[in-house]
Amino acid sequence: QDAASQLQRHLHKLRLVLFQQNAAPQLDALPEWDGYEQSSRVTYRLEDISDPQRVFEAFDKSRRQRQIRRAEKVLTVNEDVTPEQFARFHAAYWQRRGEKDLLSQEFIIRIISHTLRRGQGILLGLDDSQGSLQAARFVAYDGNCAYSLLSALGDVHPNGASPMLFWEILKRLSGRCASFDFEGSMDPGIALSYSLYGARPTTYLQLTRCRIPLLRRLLHI
Repeated sequence: QDAASQLQRHLHKLRLVLFQQNAAPQLDALPEWDGYEQSSRVTYRLEDISDPQRVFEAFDKSRRQRQIRRAEKVLTVNEDVTPEQFARFHAAYWQRRGEKDLLSQEFIIRIISHTLRRGQGILLGLDDSQGSLQAARFVAYDGNCAYSLLSALGDVHPNGASPMLFWEILKRLSGRCASFDFEGSMDPGIALSYSLYGARPTTYLQLTRCRIPLLRRLLHI
């Protein structure tokens, strides 16, 4: 309660045009703040990743386990992906989709490098038979939970590349943290995709304040 009050006073001094903060699922209620809106959102989590085999057995057999076994025949794990290589790969992925990467390469490199130096991140890739990177993902974690933050796929990646990458990362996280958070989503298609890993919907709070009505409408908040 005291920390929340201090945060509110600090934000009031900043007079931000837009503020939006997601709370950890463990925090199921926040103090009522004048001018701030609280809304419930849903992420998808594996609550116990201590036993990789049990985690794998919870995957959907036809749409996850089979995809992974097929992908393992044509892809190899690359543990030497650098933050710089990932940043370029991430930008190229969005360019192929006809969109601009919302994150600068400098920002991605700084965040990943700092997290890896602290021993609280995993950056993993998958290469095809020609040695070309076809999938990569960055995960940050603490003792409680890991969070899937950034990912990208190559131009000729096989169908099971993403599931295989999740599986390889989950194996490496076992013993380092308790849970794995897929980081969303409220989109029905993405939600279904994550549920095929045995992940369960988990509610968390989002705190929002926007001082400009037109911006609220543009951002749909």
